[in-house]
Amino acid sequence: MNKLKRILNIITDLNDLKSLAAHEKILSAIMKLGDLIPQKYSHMNLIDIILPKTYGYHTGFDNIFHDYCRLAQSVKKVIRHEQLSKQVSYHILKIINSSRLKKRMENNKNEMEIYFQSAGSGRGERSKDILYNLFFANSQTYLRVLVLYIQQSQKKNNLLVVPKYLRNVEILRTIDKKMIVYFDDFITDNIYEIYNDSINEFTHIFRTNTHSIKEIFAIDDFNFFKMIEVGIENVFKYLIPQAILFYLTVEEIFRHVDVNAVIGVRVRKIYDRAFYTCANHQGINNFTLLHANIGNDFRYIHSMGHFNDLKGVFVWSERQKLLIERDKLSNVENIYVTGSPLFIKSVNSFNRSKKICILYAGAKNDSKEVKTLIKMMSMLNKKYKLMIKIHPGVDESLYERFVDQENIVLIPGNRILENYFKNTRILITTISLAAIQAMLEGIPSIFLSINNRWKESLQTLYYFDKVEEEQFVIKDKKHLISKVNNLLASDKYLERFISEQFKFLDKRIHLHSNLHGAAERIGNILDKGKYGKN
Repeated sequence: MNKLKRILNIITDLNDLKSLAAHEKILSAIMKLGDLIPQKYSHMNLIDIILPKTYGYHTGFDNIFHDYCRLAQSVKKVIRHEQLSKQVSYHILKIINSSRLKKRMENNKNEMEIYFQSAGSGRGERSKDILYNLFFANSQTYLRVLVLYIQQSQKKNNLLVVPKYLRNVEILRTIDKKMIVYFDDFITDNIYEIYNDSINEFTHIFRTNTHSIKEIFAIDDFNFFKMIEVGIENVFKYLIPQAILFYLTVEEIFRHVDVNAVIGVRVRKIYDRAFYTCANHQGINNFTLLHANIGNDFRYIHSMGHFNDLKGVFVWSERQKLLIERDKLSNVENIYVTGSPLFIKSVNSFNRSKKICILYAGAKNDSKEVKTLIKMMSMLNKKYKLMIKIHPGVDESLYERFVDQENIVLIPGNRILENYFKNTRILITTISLAAIQAMLEGIPSIFLSINNRWKESLQTLYYFDKVEEEQFVIKDKKHLISKVNNLLASDKYLERFISEQFKFLDKRIHLHSNLHGAAERIGNILDKGKYGKN
């Protein structure tokens, strides 16, 4: 099986036209699931809300079918028979995905935890003289850009809507608690009853329509349903009911808060898409303020969800704008190159003498990287410390077995990584956006790519040229130790490295001369044409 996976990694990819055609086949199949949704839910556009999660995270179907088309294209060059090529490719995919994918899909159920109590007690009162800009997110990693905007904004009409399961996240303590609205407080008894009833209803729909669903996912006369059955079942049992819950709760929020615009950071999750969709239905402007990069080709947008029916997207650079414009399936009224509240060029001097910490911004499943860093530390002067910032949502206990030295410290996942920059001499990461923020602080930042699984993501997110890759990307332990030693020992090498970092940033990010220029421009766009008092 490992040999088959390696073959899959090296075969020629589809060209853009074939890749888009494959993706559109999957979208077309999933849209047919709408025929099974009862008419009473038609006003919610549930299929639009669940679409990216259904073809992506919950089933992996988009990637499976893309790989099938790639394999068929390559096999056909050998056996010169189209249908036989497809048949061989289908059976290879079945072998590769049989147990691995099923196990992963089994765990993809509800998008987030709900804390339900009878609504009303925690809602608070909002001024009737203000039209609010509602920022929303249901993941810790999404919060930073929104919180930074609120901190930098001079506007008084900002509210942040988050689920209660995030209430103890450190970054929320950095803004006035009056600006925080808890999503769960707007779940009424009636909404929760509808949600619970829908779980039973859609479980029954799945079980009584399995044959019809199987036919929907019969493509090229092959039974792809068998590969994704567990995921599709979870779509009906969990994803659709939560989409109903989210949509109805957003409606309830709109009844109690006068809203000028809604602003999210992603377009994949059903929480986000419920806000966008409900806002559209009520004539409220909807925007996306990007929290991360969106890659270097439209395949990445396929995986993260298309920018559908949005009033606007706030992007970092002309390159991001062009990427969205080139995506045939995205539909945005305006794309604004505003830069981002994430990126403010530091005005502080880089005082190296007091910085003795090497900060690692962790990822999921990064034990290989952590082991390499610990070996590196054993070869450095003992005065230096390694701070391992655990990725949000990752179990801290997974790292404890690695940490048996005094100069290695674990930072819990719910802490704000950027708060540790003031003591950081070097930042190391796999693919984290923290590298860009550290670069802006004048902190040398390097990308650790000793594991092949980061290679594609690194190139997709940062699109290094050959010189940049050689400068910033580390591919083995020997190179890592050499790079770190040079950065620690030579001021001349360090200054040259930092200078190259700023050149790297200038190609990728629109920066303002005004310290909070991005937040100011975004705020003016959001409130353009607003009639409430500010």
